Amino acid sequence: MKSFSILAKVFLLTLLLVGCSQIGLFYDYTDWYIEYKIDSYFDINDDQEDFLEIKVDQLHAWHRKEEIPRIVTFLKQVKVEVQNGFSEENLPWIENEYTEMRIRVHEKAGDDIALFLSSLTTEQINYFQKQLEENRERRRKRLRKSDEEWLKDRKEKVIEQLEDWYGDLTKNQESKVLANVKFVRHDRSKHDEQNIETQKRIIQLLHEKKTTEEIKIYITAWFMNPSVFSSPDNEEEIEKRKVTWMDYWIKLNDILTQKQKQHALDKLQGYIDDLEDIHNNT
Repeated sequence: MKSFSILAKVFLLTLLLVGCSQIGLFYDYTDWYIEYKIDSYFDINDDQEDFLEIKVDQLHAWHRKEEIPRIVTFLKQVKVEVQNGFSEENLPWIENEYTEMRIRVHEKAGDDIALFLSSLTTEQINYFQKQLEENRERRRKRLRKSDEEWLKDRKEKVIEQLEDWYGDLTKNQESKVLANVKFVRHDRSKHDEQNIETQKRIIQLLHEKKTTEEIKIYITAWFMNPSVFSSPDNEEEIEKRKVTWMDYWIKLNDILTQKQKQHALDKLQGYIDDLEDIHNNT
């Protein structure tokens, strides 16, 4: 089961700030973390490192100056809209804002991503392929759990995520929450096969030494509309899960107390305050 977590999407808008209690400290190291992750996948050379350092710094500065004020405005709107919980009206709005964030980030970084990918050597592409294969194997190992272990982990994660935002839940509330979650362990084989095929197409694209513009077109489609690489059955399943999780968040309104809802709003205000501090220190 893949959680359609609205709260996670709200705070993905802060660009890697989800769940961090010290946003300012974490944000200052975001550029370093991005460069580190890229190097872990491609084993970049000195020239690429210099290129990435400049481009990531520019992206970070742009995000701090222009995106954070947009995010703050949005989060303030969220705080007003969800005073009494999520609804059929504000959930799609949050989803749309998440999409808009992705569009803005990609429009800002798309050319640089394509230019970097076009600079990869054959050895780096092979290294990238190896990292993808190792990631898949690690993921397979994580999924090798019995149904009982899997269900226990999923239930604990649902409660943990809620208590992180709303504070402690009573045993009665936990029971009601879990009763509203459809814990279905989906067969991941088809999904995994599709991911493998998509990754193969990316590897092939890089080996073919396409132009920067051709790479950008492909990466844009992959990043902004991954459904173009997905089977109709998989997309139908994703849409069903979205509906299920929307229903879950709406039912949550009747389970939580006003004090618990205020706990989440106070935490949200903490994010807003931290983000405003980051922007003011630009």
